[in-house]
Amino acid sequence: MDVFVIIMCVTVTVAVLFFLVAAILYFAKGVKDNRAGKAGSGYASQISEENTAVAPDLTPSPVEKKVERKEPAPLVKREQEQVQPQPIAPTSYQPVVEQPLSYAQTYRTYQTESEQVATTIEGPSVAFGVSGFTRKEFTEEYQDLPFRKKQWCDTLLKEISGLEKARVKEGKFARTVLQGQDTIAKLQFVKGEICIDCTIVNPELKTYGKASGTKIKPKPVRFKVTDEHQLDAALFTLKVANQTALEARLKKRSQKKAKEEN
Repeated sequence: MDVFVIIMCVTVTVAVLFFLVAAILYFAKGVKDNRAGKAGSGYASQISEENTAVAPDLTPSPVEKKVERKEPAPLVKREQEQVQPQPIAPTSYQPVVEQPLSYAQTYRTYQTESEQVATTIEGPSVAFGVSGFTRKEFTEEYQDLPFRKKQWCDTLLKEISGLEKARVKEGKFARTVLQGQDTIAKLQFVKGEICIDCTIVNPELKTYGKASGTKIKPKPVRFKVTDEHQLDAALFTLKVANQTALEARLKKRSQKKAKEEN
């Protein structure tokens, strides 16, 4: 039984191997025939192309055009035409005699020119004219102030009018406070704000300036009153400036009186 099984296995193996070899040979023969067919077709197409007659090219060849070169024309010198000025016919001169204007015509002309020059563009706080910036007067600036600033201005005006032996000079744009011949304060409006300049006069500097011939002018201190603190500082400085100038004035008066008695 075992021998029979072995024989059957060997027979099957041999059959499978034979079948595989036959398949490989058949496949190799087909590949070889395919390559031979392609080579033959290429060679046959090449022979057919060589045997075909070539059609002659009957298109005419382009004819080259001969371009004749023209020589440049000779330069012609042009004479410049001399333009002679034509004489101007003399004209008769007749002097213009200005007739004097009457008083009414003169006044009308002056009024027209003044109206043109005085043309201004008025704003809420300032006015601009042809000549430049135009200031408002002190009373007009005071009327434009708000309620709180008017109260501060009233306080300053009351203080400068109550200073001892001082006089207030009312100008068009400011209020100036004088103690004798010395200016100790100046109240005015700058761009709609209340400003007061206080000047503390030092009598020693004044005496030295007179003796040496050098005029020494003290610089004023400006206070821009925008709140209560600036107002208090301005009032205090104003009192000091008035008291200093008043003492120097009384001292000078007493010295002058003593000289007269001696």
